Amino acid sequence: MANRSHLYTCDDIPPKDGFYARGLSECNREIPLVHKVMMANAPRVVRSAIWARDIGIVAERPGAFERTLAFFSRLGEGELAERDRFDAEAAKMRAFLDATPPTKYLLLEAGEIFSAMGGDLALRARQLVGEIVDLAPRVERAIAGVEEPWLAQLRANGQKAARPGWWSEVLYYSFEPPEGAAEST
Repeated sequence: MANRSHLYTCDDIPPKDGFYARGLSECNREIPLVHKVMMANAPRVVRSAIWARDIGIVAERPGAFERTLAFFSRLGEGELAERDRFDAEAAKMRAFLDATPPTKYLLLEAGEIFSAMGGDLALRARQLVGEIVDLAPRVERAIAGVEEPWLAQLRANGQKAARPGWWSEVLYYSFEPPEGAAEST
């Protein structure tokens, strides 16, 4: 198992017959900050679309892309050790998100990460929702320019924390659109 965090966009909440989610991003070995920032609109635990457990996390999508792009734009205003890499990833993220059709929800599937951490997977999912809820106002303050010490700390640890990441429709776990349905999400 590769232990990935998977981020999707969708119009339904699993489990639903014919559930379809369009891939957005995945990250190996961790749940990156960018996935957590993206999930800040009313996150809650739901049935996973991948695992037969209540360990998926869904959030409202409206405003999520804009908040994430604003946060990483603010982060990019400071000194970064790997400026070229950050700028290239940020540009790819912006282009990918700009081309993503609108949907109602975002779905974070982090069961592989929870499994690698050990313990109760459902508890891990609930803890992550709590972490995201606590992170949301800090991100808003950072966008407003009030969290410069935190942003400086993230910039100093850029390769671990402050990366816009990798964006693609095709993730390790990809969902097929229901037969006869046009792929709109």
